[in-house]
Amino acid sequence: MENIIMGFKERDDKMTFIMKRIIDFSGKGPTNEEIQHENLQKEAKLLKKAIKGQFESVDPPLYTYSKPYTQMIGRLRKLKNYQPPKFQQFDGKGNPHQHIAHFVETYNSVGISGDLVSPYPRPAH
Repeated sequence: MENIIMGFKERDDKMTFIMKRIIDFSGKGPTNEEIQHENLQKEAKLLKKAIKGQFESVDPPLYTYSKPYTQMIGRLRKLKNYQPPKFQQFDGKGNPHQHIAHFVETYNSVGISGDLVSPYPRPAH
């Protein structure tokens, strides 16, 4: 994490340096407008490269994985012959209450006492 922070700081320092040069140059320098314009374009290209390099070299965010069930479920031991129940994904054509009821019934038959389905409302019969 410190490497990432140091990388951002170095890039910020480079950008600050380039911006100061642009500001200093725009206030001073030769009176010839063509030379001034050409130098400003060079400075702008340097700034574009610095900004582009900063965005291209940013590491992808680190996502943390969280399990979709409680720690209690994660600590349960599985039997040697355990086969997870097969579920069918709801296709939107049938009765959603029956689908959820079947889901709840299947998990309750495994003996988990409803811990996995607690966020879901119980279907009304």
